[in-house]
Amino acid sequence: MLFLLLSGYQAFAQYAFRGQVRDEEQNPLVGAHVVLNNTYLGTSTDEHGNFVFKRLSAGEYSLTVSFVGYKPHSQTITVDRDMYLTIVLEPDQYMADEVVVKATRAGEKDPVPHTNLAAEEITGREMVRDVPYLLKMTPSLVSTSDAGTGVGYTSLRIRGSDATRINVTLNGIPLNDAESHGVFWVDLPDIASSLENVQIQRGVGTSTNGAGAFGATINLQTHTLHKEPYAGLSAGVGSFRTMNGALKFGTGLIKDRFAVDGRVSRIYSDGFIDRAFSNLKSFCLSGGMYSERSILRVHLIHGWEETYQAWSGVPKAALDTNRTYNPYTYENEIDHYEQTHYQLHYSRELSRHMNLHTALHYTRGMGYYEQYQEEENPCHQTFFAHYRLPDVVIGGETITQTDLIRRLWLDNHFYGMTYSLDYKSGSSRFTLGGSWNRYIGDHYGRLIWTRIAGESEIRHRWYLNTGDKRDFNVYTKGNIALTGKLNLYADFQYRQIFFSITGDENGLTDVGQEYTFRFLNPKTGLFYSISDRQEAYLSFAVGSREPTRDNFVDAQAAGNPPPVAEKLYDLEAGYRLRGKRITAGVNAYYMYYRDQLVTTGEINYVGYPVMTNVPRSYRAGVEAEAGGRLGNRFSWSLNATLSRNLILDFTEKIELYDEEWNFLGYREEKLGNTQLSFSPSFAGAAGWQYEWFSGFTTDWQTRYVGRQFIDNTSNLERSVDPYWVTDLNLAWERDIQGFGSLQIRFMIYNLFDHTYETHAWVYRAVVQEVGEYTEYGYFPQAGIHFMTGIRLNF
Repeated sequence: MLFLLLSGYQAFAQYAFRGQVRDEEQNPLVGAHVVLNNTYLGTSTDEHGNFVFKRLSAGEYSLTVSFVGYKPHSQTITVDRDMYLTIVLEPDQYMADEVVVKATRAGEKDPVPHTNLAAEEITGREMVRDVPYLLKMTPSLVSTSDAGTGVGYTSLRIRGSDATRINVTLNGIPLNDAESHGVFWVDLPDIASSLENVQIQRGVGTSTNGAGAFGATINLQTHTLHKEPYAGLSAGVGSFRTMNGALKFGTGLIKDRFAVDGRVSRIYSDGFIDRAFSNLKSFCLSGGMYSERSILRVHLIHGWEETYQAWSGVPKAALDTNRTYNPYTYENEIDHYEQTHYQLHYSRELSRHMNLHTALHYTRGMGYYEQYQEEENPCHQTFFAHYRLPDVVIGGETITQTDLIRRLWLDNHFYGMTYSLDYKSGSSRFTLGGSWNRYIGDHYGRLIWTRIAGESEIRHRWYLNTGDKRDFNVYTKGNIALTGKLNLYADFQYRQIFFSITGDENGLTDVGQEYTFRFLNPKTGLFYSISDRQEAYLSFAVGSREPTRDNFVDAQAAGNPPPVAEKLYDLEAGYRLRGKRITAGVNAYYMYYRDQLVTTGEINYVGYPVMTNVPRSYRAGVEAEAGGRLGNRFSWSLNATLSRNLILDFTEKIELYDEEWNFLGYREEKLGNTQLSFSPSFAGAAGWQYEWFSGFTTDWQTRYVGRQFIDNTSNLERSVDPYWVTDLNLAWERDIQGFGSLQIRFMIYNLFDHTYETHAWVYRAVVQEVGEYTEYGYFPQAGIHFMTGIRLNF
């Protein structure tokens, strides 16, 4: 009914606006972007440089035409009859920065569901919260925060897939940790302030560098060329002693060739959960040398974080009485980590149709988390033998354990290179790209204090193991215009991974092993332009993903066969409609997994879930989006995802213990088809923005997430309740003549003070003579809270 109504809406259009885009030598420019601003109408020129907008209602429009390598052209047109316009673009003096990430992104005629965010949308959505909350209005996305405020440790899921299955790149460089595949946003505090644009692809997406995309791809781009100098200062305060400050600057072009951009930030928050503070610092420095046909750019991005651990969650029994409970009380139970990214990018226009981009990168990371281990707690590891220390004899009494403080360290290096060669001819585009990367990571533990020292040395190290991973991939992809309306997309990637582990783990077991994986990942699809306002696409893609370090270590420790690689077959079909005031789209997907790694009930020696391959599982759903403008002051948007996410013939494993808690083995229960954990069958978001008067806007954002099962048993007792949460953003901005602009913002999070949790974990066991033992940890989010801030731009 929605699409019928929207189709009918278009019938009121009256005139056609046609034109041609040419270069200075009067040659037609194929693939130039032609946009009518303040509408949803946009198109690209055909093989003759022509474009057309049909059925335009009478009125005044702001037209923008852009093409890589040329200066954008803008003008105002008045439509009161059928029109024809010839537009001549001037060559730009500088090569465009977009070539840096172009190879890893989906184009407008690629059959891939995706969302693009520009810089003004990014800075307008959040003041202090991290990237998972910046992207909160994206279809099929669910975000969560350990501390309950969106500051500190945060994470996201897209289509039910967590960060270990979402490929993330920063300026085309892999950001996922090579061993865990995770992305830890806390390691890059306030990275949003340095972003120029973001693209989120759902599903397998296009070929890129780094980890396999099993749920989505997120591509981030930082500083690009600003020709004029600028500076900005922002500061904010809010609930839970949340404070942030940032300074941004850019030199503009110096001697028409050089540019430097920078940003330094500081964020602090006590968090909603007791003692869950976050102390975050970061800076980003970028320098570039530009010419008409080349770009040489260096990025230095540094993050420093110290957060109090809030990983255990709140027991289920305490949710109604003490929602801020944190079991950790030791004053320095912290996670401390520093990470620095060095990137060198070089882009060169080889000809009018061909560009080359290469990049070298190096990331240095080092940090630890500190733990107080109490002798009286049976779950803690406090025996001298565990730390390769002899028992202590005092007065003829042998002492086997003691209170202690330990630090578990990660010390890693990640380096490599990426490249891409892009060729464009007419309406067709081809890319050859790839990368080679190596990761070396040392994991070790040190004792920094014991109540009874015995013969231990200061900073005694009791274990060490090293992961060495080499990742090579090459891909080629093309989008070929078969006709004026139909495009064929093809993409093929070969990826090879070698991974080895040497040394022993925290449990003092030898974890030495090595593996090699080789993946072929083909993708293909069709994109059809039904009219200047309607388009449809169909695609099929294959994705592959190697197990993580923990998957290998846990399997070996449990005596299980090593895990095997996962494979995903992804079918996507979509339709989009664009009108002057309304846009809408729908995407249907079916993602079938072979050997997906899921939790089955087993845990490792420190209590974390063990992932096991299940033969068959799938995710199927429909994503719908719509948006509109009413006049020049009011705009709205909404999206919704309805999905079904199942494991076929799932078998649960439950630990068995005798009455003295001696481990006896596992009991297996065949449960048939069950729902995949943390995959809500319905999720949606809606928002509206209204400009009450010049410079003052209200932005209302609300999100709904359906029930999420904590494990894969589909048991309602082990689930997170559905929740609906609303945020309100009030902003006033004014230009100050001769100075710049001033913006004041006031944000109300969880406006209706809804009580909800976003994530949880569960542990189950059966104890003889006692029965079933179950333990939960939930992650409550803060009630109504506030943030206010000021931003000065010069």
